[in-house]
Amino acid sequence: QNSPPPPPWKSSHTMNIVPSSTHTYRSSAVNVSFNELEFSSFLENEISVVPQARLPEVELFGRKYGPFRPSEAVRIPLWIAQEFDRHGWIRVEELPAWMETLSTLIEEEKQQSNGGAALGRVPFDYITVGRWVCEHLARHDSSGTESSRYALLLRDLEEIRTNKMFGANSQSLHQLLDFDDGFRFGSLDHVELNNRRTLILDTLHLLNDIDEQGEDDQDQDG
Repeated sequence: QNSPPPPPWKSSHTMNIVPSSTHTYRSSAVNVSFNELEFSSFLENEISVVPQARLPEVELFGRKYGPFRPSEAVRIPLWIAQEFDRHGWIRVEELPAWMETLSTLIEEEKQQSNGGAALGRVPFDYITVGRWVCEHLARHDSSGTESSRYALLLRDLEEIRTNKMFGANSQSLHQLLDFDDGFRFGSLDHVELNNRRTLILDTLHLLNDIDEQGEDDQDQDG
């Protein structure tokens, strides 16, 4: 059996991540880039993987990962897992916990649709992370059964939530998005937020107009 190609960096090398002029983050050590939100998703989330080869230590922002030994499970940031997976160096051992409950998330979202409630709570990066995990499973699942099942569940959840958002107008979206302190969008994935940004901005303007109208009414009453 042929051994995998050697990593493109030495164990003493520090991966330096810097923003490029096009607002993507690039590593000087590996050929991988993400936009800012994708980078945040892949940096902040860790996943349990099993190395398929002996790999050197990786240092990232003062944190060290590895050295990696075959068949010894380890948790690493998703962006490192993605790069290792591109070379065939790792296998995902354990899915993110929320992916194991996709069926439950879908049922809860459906129930909220029937009751006219807000969007259900999901991880801020469930689409980005979920799609990558499904792609990984598809490459390593010879039968395709597991990867297809998760991909279908993820698509169903996306569609239900998308239909909710695109069925809402500016006057009802503020309830749907579950605004909380400082207008944080606690129920939206960043992909969903980007896809609906125009209506969200319209809603914020509407809420501001309502607030200003209320202040004017109070001044007149006074």
